Amino acid sequence: MADVAYSNLGNPPSYNCCSGWTVGGVNSIVGLVRNAEQFTSAVSGEVSQIDVGLGWVVGTDAATISLWTSVNDLPGMELGSWGVSNMPVFGSTSTILTTITGISGVHVDANSQYFLVIEAADDAWEAWNWNDTGATGLLLQDSGNGWVQFPDNTVGAFDVLTGGVAVPEPGTLVMLGSGVLAAAGAFRRKLNL
Repeated sequence: MADVAYSNLGNPPSYNCCSGWTVGGVNSIVGLVRNAEQFTSAVSGEVSQIDVGLGWVVGTDAATISLWTSVNDLPGMELGSWGVSNMPVFGSTSTILTTITGISGVHVDANSQYFLVIEAADDAWEAWNWNDTGATGLLLQDSGNGWVQFPDNTVGAFDVLTGGVAVPEPGTLVMLGSGVLAAAGAFRRKLNL
C-alpha cells in the first residue's frame, strides 16, 4: 500500500493544463533551463513512484527526472535519476501524468526536505505544468550558471509515493492467528487417523 510522501496534484490527480515552468535542453530553442522544486516528505519510506505534470513542446520528447537531498535550500546528493519520454503535448491535457514506477533503493525521511529536478533532453523544450491546488514553494532554476532561487512561487505539479506493506490491525491479526491454529489442529487430527 502506497503512502503519499508529497503531492500537490488535484483530486482526482490533475494540474494546470496551460501554464508551467520552461525546461530546456542546452541545444534547445530556449537554451538550458533546469528546474528544481523543494518539498518536505510527510512520511518515511522507500520511494516507489513519482508522478509529474510534464508537457512536451518541441525537440526530443524526453527528459531526466531526479530526486535529491536538500542542503541549505540547494540540491545536495542525488538519490536517484530516471529517464522519461512520451509526454503529452503541453497545453493538451490536465490529467495525463509522466509516471516513474519500479523505483528501488531510494529512501525519504518524514519532515526532511528534498528536491525533484527536471532536465530536458539536449534539444528539447518542455514545460513543468503548474499545480492547480494553489501550492507554492521554493523553485530553483539553472541556466548554466548555477541555481537561482525563487521562493514562494507556484510550484510544478508532482507527487512522490512511498511503497509499504500494509500492517494489519490487531483484530485482523487475531483472526489470522485463529485461522492458522485451526488449520494446524485439523492437520494434526488428519495425521492421527
